[in-house]
Amino acid sequence: MKHVAGVLTILLLITISDSSDSLPSCDGIISELTPCISYLIGSQDNPSDTCCNGVRNVAKFSNSKSDRKAICQCLKNYALSHSGIDFSLVSTLPGKCQVNVKLPPISITFDCDKA
Repeated sequence: MKHVAGVLTILLLITISDSSDSLPSCDGIISELTPCISYLIGSQDNPSDTCCNGVRNVAKFSNSKSDRKAICQCLKNYALSHSGIDFSLVSTLPGKCQVNVKLPPISITFDCDKA
């Protein structure tokens, strides 16, 4: 019986850890990156620490092609619906925040299927 309980506990922990690594919704991604808006519209010379923390959090979910595509599409749609965002600054965020991320340089014309 103790063996069964131990196996169930391990399975539960695996399930919990797998679900915590799933890609957040687009709203969740935008929420993480909202502190970056001042930098992306050119109001700040550098992204804030809070912005970089959001970039780090989103970067954790960029390992699979499908997740990169979803992140790309989310960011592209958000940027297209909010005037003033400088797409050239979007691609500088990982470097400015010292985050290694596998996201493509997102622009108005970028095809997120290629992410």
